Amino acid sequence: MSSPARASELRDRLAAAIREFPFDNYGLDDVSHLLEDTPDTQEWAPALADALLPVVRHLEAEAAAARKYAAEMRDFCSPHGVSVHYADQLEAVMDRAREGRA
Repeated sequence: MSSPARASELRDRLAAAIREFPFDNYGLDDVSHLLEDTPDTQEWAPALADALLPVVRHLEAEAAAARKYAAEMRDFCSPHGVSVHYADQLEAVMDRAREGRA
């Protein structure tokens, strides 16, 4: 499903999000200062990203399965073509969620 390049890109994006997280807003000033002073030497950020990757991959797999099901719904034999309508609605909802408009 995920290529090594995709996994690496996703890991890097997760690590960047961790580094940009406002830890000082949660009373973790030491973490915030470390990230601001030496962001690239904080090895725990990529390690935490690695720990999060299985969760993200699982969610990607769920979304892919739902999209596959929606595509297959188009071929269902249903009265008045309602399965196509439901497939369209499912894909539209998933598209909005992907864009952050859920």
